[in-house]
Amino acid sequence: MLHRRFAPLLILLLSPLARANMPVPSLLDLAKESDLVVTGKVLQVDEKTATIQIDAVIAGACDAKTIVITPNTVISDIGPPYVYYKPGDIVLLYLKKNADSSPATVAGKGFGKRAFLPTERDTEVTAASRVMQIAALKSDDAVNRAMLADVTSPNPLLKRDACYYISISTTFNKNTSDYAKELKALLSDKDPKVLQSALFTLRAVDCSDILPRLIEFTHNSDAAVVQCAAMALGRYLTPEVTAALEALTKHSEVAVRERALAELGNNRHDAAKPAMAASLHDKDAGVRAAACTSLTNLLQDGKADDLIPQIAPLMEDQEYVVASSAALALGLTHNVAAVEPLISALETKRITHDVQYLVLQSLYNHLLNDKDAPPAIEKQTKLFLSILKNDASNSGFSPALQTLAILSRTTQPEAKAALQWAAESHPNPEVRAAAALYLKNKN
Repeated sequence: MLHRRFAPLLILLLSPLARANMPVPSLLDLAKESDLVVTGKVLQVDEKTATIQIDAVIAGACDAKTIVITPNTVISDIGPPYVYYKPGDIVLLYLKKNADSSPATVAGKGFGKRAFLPTERDTEVTAASRVMQIAALKSDDAVNRAMLADVTSPNPLLKRDACYYISISTTFNKNTSDYAKELKALLSDKDPKVLQSALFTLRAVDCSDILPRLIEFTHNSDAAVVQCAAMALGRYLTPEVTAALEALTKHSEVAVRERALAELGNNRHDAAKPAMAASLHDKDAGVRAAACTSLTNLLQDGKADDLIPQIAPLMEDQEYVVASSAALALGLTHNVAAVEPLISALETKRITHDVQYLVLQSLYNHLLNDKDAPPAIEKQTKLFLSILKNDASNSGFSPALQTLAILSRTTQPEAKAALQWAAESHPNPEVRAAAALYLKNKN
């Protein structure tokens, strides 16, 4: 089976391909579950089954003129299962025959039924025949190469399935580099979907020999192609790549700017610090949040402490995604200079309840990881006591809970008294339980 792993991303940005409305499961997935594919017309729909008049057998063997299938429903994303058939429908079915006389099982938990117009029949039949051939191949390598070949198929269903397959299943396959030649050859195609798939998968292949070619794709007219090019380029720390990604932080498309920041930050393009800093003031909230997150590696390495004054005001941003990203970023630096703006955010009370929790979490991180932070934080014991007593929310992520963690690490007498009060009298039962545990450990 294909080995899959996911690259560590500080910013979770799914590729354009992963966001596409691909069938679930894919045609190849359906084929792997099936031993019979037929076309026909729905004659009758019963409570749990449907009866199909067989028009043609595309793959497998079946001598009957009709076949009973189940399930006749599929599970919706919302609401109860719904009947997927109606008399008169022209369908193509991926089926698993049963040894006894019971109804054949529709593959993909019912999604193995494909309805189509008469003009679409040849496309559906050709695609079904081909994926059944591929599913029968004996090795993963043979399947991978067959799907790679179909990326440029004239059949739109095969092309879509193959593009999705190489982007999701082949990426980070332990043998992905075996297909480097074929993947790089796809960069000559003009179809944006093909380019997206190739570029997305090439991020797992050594492309140091074609970096100028990849950089060219950052100027493509298709924004999704540009995003995938940025992903393919991210790990190469050359001045040319850094410059190309920096330029994308000013792209007209928000998703491209976010992706560029993710690649610059995750891969430690330190020279791009000015571009990341400039993006803190982007007009789009998602980009501002991405800028905060992109700087976390630099903050952890002590190379962006001068940006603390620029990040701090974003904790009061009206958009939670920005405020939360700023609060978390300030908790990752080891510079005590971040403690003051975090404390100030709590004192001004201009931050939301949820952001308050994250600010406290960042202060706790400083207590654990910044040797100069404890004295500055312990001076604020009265502030923490106020938060603890005034937060009556029942949320499991309440500021009171995070405040307990801070108080448990301080040495002042008021801290222990506050823990005793919280264990006995706080209105949130989770806070009472946590306070009791902290007291036990403190004693």
